[in-house]
Amino acid sequence: MENFLYPLAYGGLLLSAAVYFFLKERQHAAGFARNSFFVSGLLYFLSLFFNDGGIMYDLLGVLTPDLAILTVVILIFNRLAPRPKILYFSIFAVIAGLKLFFFDASREAVVNYFTSEDTQVESNEVIIEKVIIGEKEEAVIPSNLSQNGELLLDLNMADKDAIVPVLEKYNLSIRRAFPELQHDEYSELEEYYVVDIPTFQLKNMDAIIGDLKGSGAVDYLENNEILELPNNPTTAFDVTPNKPSFGINDPSVKDLWGFEKMGVAQMYATLKEQKPKKKAKIVILDTGVEADHEDITDNYLSIEKKSDYDKLGHGTHCAGIAAAVTNNGKGIASFSPNSEFVSVSSIKVLNDAGFGSQESVIGGIIKAADQGADVISLSLGGPSNDAHQKAYSEAVKYANKAGAIVVVAAGNSNKNAKDFSPANAEGVITVSAIAPDLSIAPFSNHVQDMKMGIAAPGVKIFSTYPKGTYKFLNGTSMATPYVAGLLGVMKSLNPELDTKAAYEILNSTGKELEAGDKAGNFIQADKAVSAILEDE
Repeated sequence: MENFLYPLAYGGLLLSAAVYFFLKERQHAAGFARNSFFVSGLLYFLSLFFNDGGIMYDLLGVLTPDLAILTVVILIFNRLAPRPKILYFSIFAVIAGLKLFFFDASREAVVNYFTSEDTQVESNEVIIEKVIIGEKEEAVIPSNLSQNGELLLDLNMADKDAIVPVLEKYNLSIRRAFPELQHDEYSELEEYYVVDIPTFQLKNMDAIIGDLKGSGAVDYLENNEILELPNNPTTAFDVTPNKPSFGINDPSVKDLWGFEKMGVAQMYATLKEQKPKKKAKIVILDTGVEADHEDITDNYLSIEKKSDYDKLGHGTHCAGIAAAVTNNGKGIASFSPNSEFVSVSSIKVLNDAGFGSQESVIGGIIKAADQGADVISLSLGGPSNDAHQKAYSEAVKYANKAGAIVVVAAGNSNKNAKDFSPANAEGVITVSAIAPDLSIAPFSNHVQDMKMGIAAPGVKIFSTYPKGTYKFLNGTSMATPYVAGLLGVMKSLNPELDTKAAYEILNSTGKELEAGDKAGNFIQADKAVSAILEDE
């Protein structure tokens, strides 16, 4: 539709304007022309949403020249009307022909290009931006790559001009990937750019990658892969309700089988007389969180309104595991014995269907770090097609330097987590899922090749869900916020705790399982908290 909507709508604007002035003495006919003008105008503005360029192209490449031409047409025909029809419409034909020529030529050209060292953006950074308008062709977008920018590259700023011929050759658009960094010095992320490949050039993907790498302007290049929520696998494990008293009044604690096996009652007793040194912030990067859920709201701290709802439910389930309000007489409980130890926040990095891109997830890690996160929890990921995931590792480095510990789900494919991202990123704690009998869940990815692999409950996990409800779910997605919640309590007691020290405590105090390194050690809350207090 976009191939003909724009010329049809704009041609309607010009023609209805010409007809209006020619027939303005005839009230009824002029009224029809006026109505046609407004309908064409509506279609014209609608057509701007279907181009290949974006906002910069809309404003500078289309809207500005189109309004100028339309203004000239109105002034000319207002003055000429009602001259003889042949003269009147001959002039119109000339103007329309010039416009069509301009339109056809501009559809194949670069309309704006910035490489100047003085170019300013909100972050006061130099950027390279090229807006392309090209006729669309049918092509298949690779299913594992983002449609809003297929490639991530680390640009060599000293030789950035060398990339220009490649951009021009393939009509590529390029923009800074993470323009809102508050601390450029923490990592190399300020040099990362997203490359958007026009649909009709996707068949040349291999050649584009080869030319970009060979330009001398690119230090590193990787796919901007699509991430999605791990599937929610079914299991046949039986769960025995908790028996001992935890000294709290949350009615569904009986359904949290992991509490007994992680020593939560003993941890509560240890923390009873303890005052945290800070209220640690746990940030859930997911589908959003239902901020007003009865068992979350008192611990919830909003970062942005768009992240305070959750249509799919996955993020809300994770948030309850990590930081449900304990001892409020409602629902479940978390490791935090009261609301003094942790808060929970949300950054929506996945859409309402559970999909996102590497760019959106990394942007979420950056935002969480800049918002003062102590723990960042990512229950997401997917198979990695790149040998190395430098962008993720740079994002984790950024978060670590900002004081955050990053925890990531191993994945639910019963494979080695080294082939899944961001589970395989440098500097993350990767979490496998454990069943009630303390075996590794049959769906869980394995963490033996991870530098920091750990295990937590991930089968038949009862937690918060949208519309004030609760639900059982399975997955490494559920195991991850258990680790994040425990790390939140640990950081509240020792705000200087870093990732390496935190993992050493979790691993050394954890319970060895029959699955061994394949699962990692199973977290023990009471022993981990005691170890933190002993070090103080």
